Amino acid sequence: FGLDEYEPQFARPRDEWLQAGNYEVCLTVTSTGPPDIFYFCHIHNAMSGRIKIADNGVLRQEADAPALPYEYATVEPFDEACGTYNVAPYEDYMTVCHGMKFV
Repeated sequence: FGLDEYEPQFARPRDEWLQAGNYEVCLTVTSTGPPDIFYFCHIHNAMSGRIKIADNGVLRQEADAPALPYEYATVEPFDEACGTYNVAPYEDYMTVCHGMKFV
């Protein structure tokens, strides 16, 4: 389950793990569970997020509490097209990106 199953596959070339199909994780949230839960990457600092829990379409908590100690990143159009992150400031120097995707 989890890292033991998924992580080794993403060390392979991108074409190989794309051919493996879709990935999904299912959670069972109990009626006494918290209003928000969090996910994080143990390898990449600040690669995390909040999952809002809803009961029959109604959020258990509207507020984002507790607060995260940083803002969520936004992906610039250049980075989205190239599959990169935070490379857009160097866009003028990146002429080899055409037709390529980076992980």
